[in-house]
Amino acid sequence: MKINKITANFRKTALVAACAAAFVAGTAAADEHTLTIGMSFQELNNEYFVTMQEALETAAESLGLR
Repeated sequence: MKINKITANFRKTALVAACAAAFVAGTAAADEHTLTIGMSFQELNNEYFVTMQEALETAAESLGLR
């Protein structure tokens, strides 16, 4: 078997294992009845992103989330 075929098979196996682990972790988290929403910003020295962050925090607080 050529090395490229072995590498491709390894990648497929690793992808399937990662998806299975994510599914199991997601199922366990869903059982806790909690929801987590995250945001990341390109930079916080730009007024646009600072305003966006403040708006999202205000919206979350108005919904009773934090």
